[in-house]
Amino acid sequence: MHPDAADGAEDAEMAQAATPAAEVPEADAGEEEDEVRSDVMLSVVWQRRAHSARLGAAWLVDDEIHCAELEDQPPHFEQLKRLKLLVDPSVLIAPSSSDVQLLEQLSLDPVSGAEGHFMVQLFKPADCTVEAARRALGFLRTAEVPPDLPSEHVASFHYTKLPEDGEMLRAVGVLLAACTRAGGSGSVLRIVLHAVGRNLVLDSCALHSLSIFQQHLHPSAYGGRAKEGLSLFALLNRARCKVGERQLREWFNSPTYDRAVLDARLDAVSFFVGAASAGDLLAHVREALAGAKDVARCVRHVRTGCRLADLKELRDHCYAHRRAHELLAAQAAAAEERGFTLPALLRRFVDEGGLAASLSNVAQLISALVNFPASAAEATRVVINDGVDAERDRLVAVLDSLPDALNEASALEREAAFGALVAGGLLPADANAAAPAHRQLEELVERLQVLYVPQLGFFLSSPPELLHVYEAQLREDLRPRMFVGHEGFASDDSTYCKSATAEHLDTSVGDVVSQIADRDLAIVHQLEARLLHKADKLLASQEMLATLDALCSLAHAAHELRLCRPELTDDRVVELEGAWHPIARARMAEGHEFIPNDTALGPTATTSGGERRASMMVLTGPNGSGKSVYLKQVALTVFLAHVGSFVPAKLARIGLTDRIQTRIFSRETAAIAKSTFMYDLHQVALMLAASTERSLLVLDEFGKGTHFRDGLSLLASFVLELAGRGEACPRLLLATHFNELLDLPEVAAANVQHKTMQAIVEPRVVGVGGDERGASEGVLLLYTVVDGRSSHSFAISVGRAVGVPESILARAEEVQALVKARKPVTARSAHGEDVATRTARVIARLRAVDVDSKEAVAAFIASIASA
Repeated sequence: MHPDAADGAEDAEMAQAATPAAEVPEADAGEEEDEVRSDVMLSVVWQRRAHSARLGAAWLVDDEIHCAELEDQPPHFEQLKRLKLLVDPSVLIAPSSSDVQLLEQLSLDPVSGAEGHFMVQLFKPADCTVEAARRALGFLRTAEVPPDLPSEHVASFHYTKLPEDGEMLRAVGVLLAACTRAGGSGSVLRIVLHAVGRNLVLDSCALHSLSIFQQHLHPSAYGGRAKEGLSLFALLNRARCKVGERQLREWFNSPTYDRAVLDARLDAVSFFVGAASAGDLLAHVREALAGAKDVARCVRHVRTGCRLADLKELRDHCYAHRRAHELLAAQAAAAEERGFTLPALLRRFVDEGGLAASLSNVAQLISALVNFPASAAEATRVVINDGVDAERDRLVAVLDSLPDALNEASALEREAAFGALVAGGLLPADANAAAPAHRQLEELVERLQVLYVPQLGFFLSSPPELLHVYEAQLREDLRPRMFVGHEGFASDDSTYCKSATAEHLDTSVGDVVSQIADRDLAIVHQLEARLLHKADKLLASQEMLATLDALCSLAHAAHELRLCRPELTDDRVVELEGAWHPIARARMAEGHEFIPNDTALGPTATTSGGERRASMMVLTGPNGSGKSVYLKQVALTVFLAHVGSFVPAKLARIGLTDRIQTRIFSRETAAIAKSTFMYDLHQVALMLAASTERSLLVLDEFGKGTHFRDGLSLLASFVLELAGRGEACPRLLLATHFNELLDLPEVAAANVQHKTMQAIVEPRVVGVGGDERGASEGVLLLYTVVDGRSSHSFAISVGRAVGVPESILARAEEVQALVKARKPVTARSAHGEDVATRTARVIARLRAVDVDSKEAVAAFIASIASA
C-alpha cells in the first residue's frame, strides 16, 4: 500500500476509535435489506487550458442531474477525490481521450488509494464534445420544461441553468449518453447546479469582465507561449517559484467560502505583512523560496531515468526547504518567548522538522554523490564524485595512470619494429650508419603509438607507409603481429590495428572509461531508488513550499499596495470603507489619484452613521463617471477576500459568498448564434436560476440592447423578482441609465438603495437633490458615490470632451430641448433652416409664379437651386 494510503487508513481507524459508537438495533437472523442501492453514474471531463485546469462533473441522483465545474490539478486530482466521497458512485464515466493521469485516478478509492474500487467506462471522444452535449440537451424534456415548448427551443431552455460550453456541459452530455445506453434519461426531473467543496463559483464571463486573468498571446505568428497581461492575478502574483505561482493561480481559479480555510490563509498573510513592516523575515523567506522547484516533474523523470538537471533541482529544492524551515523555526522560537504562536499554516510547516531534516539529508546525499561540474562538462551522463565507491576509485586511478602505460607500450612497439626491420636488413644495426632512406623509415617507426579509444579498446596507430614496407620488403616471419581486418580501422594518415601489446592491454586494463561510466550509472540507479523512496516527502515538501510561496506573494503584494485584512462574517453583507479598484489605480498616470468609495450592502449592513442599508443598490450617474469601475471594484474586493488575500480598502467587512455573477461584458462573436442582447438575457437567466441569498450579482446597463420600454420592463421585472425573495434576496449591484426605473411604484417600494455618482454642473452638485440643469452645461465628474439619483447622462458633455464636432452637439441640444418640451422634431436644411418653414416659403413663391411664362419658371427654378 502507498504510504499516503496507509496514513489515510490509519487516520480513519483512529477517528473511528475516538468517536463513540451509536447504538444500532440488532437485526434478526437472516434478515435482508429491503432497499438495494441503484447504480450511481458519475461522468467527469477534464481539460487543461491556458491558465487553468477545469474538471466538469455530472451525476444522476433521485432523477435529478447534478453538475459542477471546478479547478483540479494533476497528479492527485483532489477535487475528483472529493467528488467521489460526495457522490459515492458505482460507475465513473470519462472520454477515452482523457489525460493518462486522470484515467489512472478514476478507479482508485479516494481514501485508501486501492485500485479497482470503481467501475470505469470510457466513451469515444465523439460522444464527449460540446456539440454532442447540445444535441442531447435538445432531447431532454425535464419536468421543468413547459409541455408546449417547441423542440427546437428545449436546449435553449436548459441554457438558463447551464453554460453553453465548457467541461460541465460536456460532462452532462456524457452522462446523458450513458443513461441512454442504459435505457433511461427520460425521467429526469431537473438539472441542479452543485457547489462542490464550498467553492465560490465564477463563470467565464465574470472572470473576463473582472479581469481576474488576462491572457496576452505571443506576438509571433509561428506560435509561442502566451503571457499574463495586466490582470488582478498579475498584480498580486509575486511568487518566487513556478510551483508557488501555480498554487496562487489555483486559489484564484477556485476561491472558497470555507471560513476555516480563509481564516488560516489570512492569519498567515497577516503574520508576513507584520514581518515585512518590522524586519526582513519576508524578504529572507522569499529569497529561500526562489530555490523551490517542480519536484513532481523531477520525480516523474527519476522513474524513467533522471537527468543532471533533475538532480540539481531536487538538491536546490531540498536546500530551499531547509532554509525556509530554519527561518520560520527561529521565528517560532522567538514568538514563544513573547507568549504567542505562529499561524496554523506556518506552524504546520515548522512542526515538520523531521521532513526538513530528511530533505536536508537528501540534498547532502546528492551533493556528496554527484560531481556537477564534471557532469555538465560530460553533458551525456551523470558523473559521480571521487571517494564514493572503492571500485570506481580504482578504475579512475587506472585511467589517470593510462598515459604513462600507453607511452611504455608505444616504446615497446617501436623497439619491436626496429628489431624486425634490422633483422630483415631494412635498417642498419648501427644507427650512425643510417642513410637518408633509412632516416625516412625510422621516422615512420617513431610514429608508432598505442592509443586508447573508449568503447573500442586499445589500438596500435601506424603510418600506412610502414605497413606497405612490412608487406613488400619484410619476410612474413619477421613482421610484427598486427591485425587490421574487422578489428581495425583507418583514417587519412594512420591505420589503427590490434597488436600483441594492444590485446594485452584489452585484457589487463579493459575499457576503463566505459567501466567507470557503468559504475557511475549503477550508483545513479541506487540514488534514484533512494529518491523514489523519499518521493512522498519530496511531494509533500513541494506542496508546503508552494503554499508558503503563495502566502508570501499575497503578503508582499498587500504590503506594497497597502491592502487591508478583510473581516469575514456569516452575515450577508459587503461593508467597505475607502475601497478602490486595484487594476484601475495601477494604470493611472503619475500624479493622479484614484478616488476611493464606500459601500454598505446587505440586509444587516449599516454605514458608520448607523443607517440601515438594503441588499440591492441601483446606481445612476453621468456617462464616464465611474459606475462600471465602482461595480467591478466591489466584486473584486469580495473575490479577493474569498481567495484569502488582503483587499483594496481601508476597512472591509465581507459576508461569505457562494457565487459572483456578472452582466458587464457583452459577448459579441459570429461563432455563437445569438445577438448581443440575447446573450445578455442568457446571463441574467443564469443569475435567476443559480443565485442564492449568499450570491453577489453585478449588472451594468442591462437592457440597453433593445427598445427602451422593453429593456426597462425586463430590468424592472428582474429587480422585483429578486426583491420578492425577501430574506433570500441576493446582494445586487445595478448600474443603469434607465432613471425611470426608480419612478416605478413597485421598485420604489422595494428595499433598494438609490445611489448616484456625484458630479458638479455649474455651479450646483448633481444627484444630491433639487432640480438639475440642462444636459448641455459643463459637468465636472467627482467619481464619488453618494445617496440620490441622476436624471441626466450628460452624454453631450462627454461627447464634447472626446471631440465630437460642435455642429452635431448643437443639433443634439436642440433635439433634446424639443423632446423635453414634447414638441415635434423636424428635419433641418443644410443651411440650418427648419425644413417645414422653408417648404412653406417655397410653396408660397411657387403660387406666385406665372407657369405660362418659361422665363418666370426658369428663374424660379434657378432661385431654388441657388438657395
